[in-house]
Amino acid sequence: DTLIHRLPAMLERLGKVRAKGTGTLSKKEISEADKVEFQVHLAVLKQTLDVLKLNLDKAGRQNPAVAASLTRLGVELGVASAEVMAMISDDIVSGRFSIPPQTYFDKCTQTIDIGYRELFSTLIPTLDSLLKARQDRLQRELVLEIGVSAIFVLLLLWLSGGAYYAVIRAVHDLSRGATAM
Repeated sequence: DTLIHRLPAMLERLGKVRAKGTGTLSKKEISEADKVEFQVHLAVLKQTLDVLKLNLDKAGRQNPAVAASLTRLGVELGVASAEVMAMISDDIVSGRFSIPPQTYFDKCTQTIDIGYRELFSTLIPTLDSLLKARQDRLQRELVLEIGVSAIFVLLLLWLSGGAYYAVIRAVHDLSRGATAM
């Protein structure tokens, strides 16, 4: 969920507020509709970030080997996103416009870059290694199950063969006994 939905959605939303915020800071004016739009973006960003951190914590508890890197990702992305959200609420929505547009653009870009860097350097390799470990484990289980099944099939064939020869011998003995009478 984090890799496929949450993080890309958050980075997309950051890209939208980067564009909208840079334009607003350049014009140095904001309408009430734009204020509401920024507030919606802030609320969705906060909610997405909270769920993202929760998912990263859950993944870290499920796999302690990657917990440190996932925690670092959550903290680093959380701090950078909080700075962007503070710039939006304190400077853009409030109408102060004290931050230069290029500074705002650079900070948003830096935050987006953190997300993509961690996506490609931490999340995807971690997922790949976890999937490889699961595949290896399932491959071993499959070989074991095939081996056990083959043993049972051979045992069944042996018992069936024994039963077949026992019936053949009994029929042969009965036939000999009937001929002797």
